[in-house]
Amino acid sequence: MKAFAALVKLSLLEMLNAIAGRGSRRQAASAGAALGLVAFLCLMLSFTYSASLAMGLKLFGALDLLPGMMSVLSVLMAFLLTVFAAGGMLFGGKDNDIILSLPVSDYAVLLCRVLAVYLENLFITALVLLPMALVYCFNGGPAGAAAVALAVPVSILGALPPTLLGVLVGFAVTWLSSRVRHSSLFASLGYLIFLMLILVGSFRMGDLFQGVGDMRQDIDATLHGPLFLFGLMGDACTGNLVSLVLLALVCILPFLAVTALLCRSYRRLLSRMNARAARSKFRMVEQRGGAPVTALLKKEATRYFGSSIYLFNTSFGLVMLAVGAVAACVRRDALLALFEQEFGLAVTPADCYGVAAAAVCLMLATVSTSSVSISLEGRCLWLLKSLPLPGKTVLYVKAWFNVLVGWPLTAVCILLLQWSLGFTALQTAALLFASAGLSGTVSLAGVAINLLFPKLDAPNDTMVVKQSMAAFLGIFGGMGLAGVGILLYMALASLLTVEVYLLVCGIALAAVCLLLAQWLATAGERRFAAL
Repeated sequence: MKAFAALVKLSLLEMLNAIAGRGSRRQAASAGAALGLVAFLCLMLSFTYSASLAMGLKLFGALDLLPGMMSVLSVLMAFLLTVFAAGGMLFGGKDNDIILSLPVSDYAVLLCRVLAVYLENLFITALVLLPMALVYCFNGGPAGAAAVALAVPVSILGALPPTLLGVLVGFAVTWLSSRVRHSSLFASLGYLIFLMLILVGSFRMGDLFQGVGDMRQDIDATLHGPLFLFGLMGDACTGNLVSLVLLALVCILPFLAVTALLCRSYRRLLSRMNARAARSKFRMVEQRGGAPVTALLKKEATRYFGSSIYLFNTSFGLVMLAVGAVAACVRRDALLALFEQEFGLAVTPADCYGVAAAAVCLMLATVSTSSVSISLEGRCLWLLKSLPLPGKTVLYVKAWFNVLVGWPLTAVCILLLQWSLGFTALQTAALLFASAGLSGTVSLAGVAINLLFPKLDAPNDTMVVKQSMAAFLGIFGGMGLAGVGILLYMALASLLTVEVYLLVCGIALAAVCLLLAQWLATAGERRFAAL
């Protein structure tokens, strides 16, 4: 038991060090502020959805459905935000040989690493269910204040199913990687298909929520039939102690049983992965020369497309943008009807320009490969520093690769939106120009952020991509920049048209790019040399 407690302590310290860094009060304070901001965003999202759903459900006397429906959202959010990280957290440790040589069982090692995934899911689940319970109590739910207290054990139990699913996906991807050539490609395709299925299911769930008044009995039957897990969570929140006991059995027993089953192949998978990583094939072939910048770009592309966690954590916004652009082409009339229903006015395709521009900028702002690209070099950073190239060239290449990842596909989506919604040439040019400036700013700022918050000693790539300060600031900082731009336009809407405002923003962002490039060429280069 003492050995297991020591492993759990080590796992928690690794997680905290991945976020805050070792021995740095400034980074620890920044990490606390970042976690506080994430908590605020989750709470705001939960309160918004819970309040809007509660208003609609009360009209039909179906407030008792609120806990079950929000349970679906909590589990789905937890699963989506951790599924891509589970494999790296379970198998990506650099100290696997040391850990497995300790006098502890494989089950204890696996369980303590699963605990790290579970804690992330618990954090998300609790921040969704606790605000829901407050809204439920405020709107006169039968359970009253007890719903808030019951939301705590429901959150603790409800975090187990998404953890188990994430572990199973991580095992499946790792098993595939240990047996198949070009496994990263297959893993990425599998993640993409899985993500598309989740998006389709989410849209269908949204349709289900919109028709709650007409399908009250059907929803209740679904929550106590195929989706009985969420029905149990909802009933437990409303004070049904029998449902709470059943929920504990349904969540805990499968979790322990599957973990015990998987531990039998855990050591074998770790050994196979290490052997595969150590195996290299050398062939005598003709070597071709090329420009140093091209070689660095190829190196960035190999790392990017060879890591599923890196790829999907920084391209989720692009996937959403591409889905939205294709949907606008295929179901334009349904989209316009939705706008008419929301605003009560006849909407032409051109009237959607402002909303489309805001969506494009928000999704593009989430593409920030450069904010973690230096940290991912890890102990091999000296290879880049030993190249016969100025340090600023290496930094510029990392920023340029982020532009190549995000902006070309965004430009294609903008052209699809123009064809579907009938934007004018000026509107399209303004959006292309502003998005290019935003992509350049996010890319250069990402490199600067990674220089200020490097994480070169992470045990695996997952810690860097999912849990480092630079990753957080890179993604949410870009979204914050786009959000400030949207709010500023709302204040100036009476003075400027959308296309003129986008042109002004594009010019301002180009100026910011020049300032960031100058900083990287001077102070940034010195900081890179000191890493």
